[in-house]
Amino acid sequence: MYNMKFEHRIRSFDTLSVKEKLNLLRELQSQQDFHPYLSLCEHALFDPSAKVRQLAFSILVRKNLITPETTLSLLKDTSKVLRRKALRQMVTWTHPDYLPYIEPFLRDPDIYLRLLAIEWISKLGDSALPILEPLLRDPMYSVREKVKHYIQEIKKRLPTPNHIASPPHTDDTHEPRAAKPLWKTLYEKLNPDNPKLFRKIVNRLLDEYPEDSISLILSYLEHPSWEIRDIIVEAFCERETVPLNPFIRLLQHPIWYVRACAIEILGHSGHPALLQHADHLSQDPNVEVRRALASVLYQYRKKETTYAILDKLTKDEHFVVRREAKKSLSLLRQG
Repeated sequence: MYNMKFEHRIRSFDTLSVKEKLNLLRELQSQQDFHPYLSLCEHALFDPSAKVRQLAFSILVRKNLITPETTLSLLKDTSKVLRRKALRQMVTWTHPDYLPYIEPFLRDPDIYLRLLAIEWISKLGDSALPILEPLLRDPMYSVREKVKHYIQEIKKRLPTPNHIASPPHTDDTHEPRAAKPLWKTLYEKLNPDNPKLFRKIVNRLLDEYPEDSISLILSYLEHPSWEIRDIIVEAFCERETVPLNPFIRLLQHPIWYVRACAIEILGHSGHPALLQHADHLSQDPNVEVRRALASVLYQYRKKETTYAILDKLTKDEHFVVRREAKKSLSLLRQG
């Protein structure tokens, strides 16, 4: 009876609800012999539901049954999550013929897709340099940092202009290659898909190698995941000796949540630069930026500017900003 119901659900896949389709795909994934269901899973890649398409794609990737051609077709999917998954998968297939499909993502409004495209292009070697070098002037900090890193790595592998083949080393004259700095090894292990490990590595980098790693860690403030950004904010707020000046320029960052994170970190320590920018930030078009500012201004006691800005924020058009401003004013008056 179970097999009959199972086969019936497979045959009537298109008529099932989204929940039923997802449950069926999970059941198919657990089958010892998956190949009889491969065509159904491929069919599900074009289901009207984005959740169904995403799950079908994830299953095919885990089963190592996805092809570059199918993945390329999904780069145009209406689901941003699926486009990200597809582009992440394409990083495992680097062929110059795929460049016309990848290069448009360098101009994508989604920062995560842009960074994936940069990573893919960097694998083309020296032919990637003319494409990457203009991005060194990109307005996005994380783009510039990633591009700078990949360009340096590519150039390291290029022969010098006056390269002359050296005689082979003997055991007596051989010198070991300089080891990669530990902070670089740690940084390369940063994986935002694993928040627990991400937190552990960020904390270690800031404790042991703050000067070397801070600019690279800051690039992750542009990551679309609030959890990853929150990990970075907490890590900096927990440390009193980490340099905070790099956050000042982030107060004018084009992404609103980067500005909000910079406000939280500078405000937590009472950094004077925040107060210098506070009047401008109090007029920020994004409500979360204004809310973040209102929530930290109580740290700036005995400053007339603080009261003036908070008074203005208590009249903000959005209630969450007004609420935070009133809380900060109350804390100031208690102190």
